Amino acid sequence: MPRLYCPCGDFIHNLSNIPDDGFLTVRDRDYEELLETENNRSILSELQPNSETKEWKELIISDERIINLTERIYECPECNRLMWMKKNGMVNIYEQTNRIKY
Repeated sequence: MPRLYCPCGDFIHNLSNIPDDGFLTVRDRDYEELLETENNRSILSELQPNSETKEWKELIISDERIINLTERIYECPECNRLMWMKKNGMVNIYEQTNRIKY
């Protein structure tokens, strides 16, 4: 079961549960494409296509496109670090330096 460990050592994100407690991110310029792809995927999924059909292949392409358009962010409830899982497999970790109340 894949896990993402926070550097503080006090929290582990279990990445197996879908949906999980993370956040999906998408670039603003890719948002419309994501919506269209998710809509197309939903329509194809309702058809329940058999494998190796044209619809099945389009469903797989839609899944891949969604994965390529999104990234994930996880927040540690103990130390508030953000762990940003990038498309390239790297994880950028950000520490909170101060808080601002709006």
